[in-house]
Amino acid sequence: PALGFAGEPSPGPEWIARLHGCGFTLAAHYLSARSTADPRALVADHTGADAARPARWADLRILDLATLQRQAGAGAALLPGIHALVQAGFRRQPYFLPIAAPVFERWLAAALPESEPAFTLLAFDGAPPAGAVVGLLLAQRQARTLVVRTLVVWPGRRWAGLGRLLLAEAHRRAWQQGCTQLIHALMHEGSASRVLSRTSATPCSGYVLLERPLGARGG
Repeated sequence: PALGFAGEPSPGPEWIARLHGCGFTLAAHYLSARSTADPRALVADHTGADAARPARWADLRILDLATLQRQAGAGAALLPGIHALVQAGFRRQPYFLPIAAPVFERWLAAALPESEPAFTLLAFDGAPPAGAVVGLLLAQRQARTLVVRTLVVWPGRRWAGLGRLLLAEAHRRAWQQGCTQLIHALMHEGSASRVLSRTSATPCSGYVLLERPLGARGG
């Protein structure tokens, strides 16, 4: 069943058989998960990690876009770091295509002002804007629902666990501001986000991506 958040694919399952008849086959499966549970367990994990960080996280800083926007010039200064993070963090994901830095930065400069500043979380290795961007969570509030759309962490063992920390922070902020549910949106079934989501949300909606070779003709 559709959850009804902005950007959710709208065609229903009746289209699958029709597309199969036109020569399309299954390429990938995605899902969304819902959390309506009290987030105190996640918050406890976050607090513990924050209070007793491993030594490798000694310089970790997590700030939201609203805070960063109050720093003169911080937005433009962060764009190259966000581009590097996205390229590194998603390069092994299905269907990922590299985007040149100038193109990505123009797109992000236009998109960030429309995002939810309080729920756009960035993690830095060192004080921003000079510190390297090593984590990013993008979410959008819709009434009393927070939709988590993007979660990416710099690859490597040093930042293992940072994704969970960012997700816990999003949960904490959502409940503080009166949200009653969170949606972890459109996760590829084999992604790291799906693994993180299992601890705090229940799958509630599934999607398929269909493909057909160019030039193929269906029945």
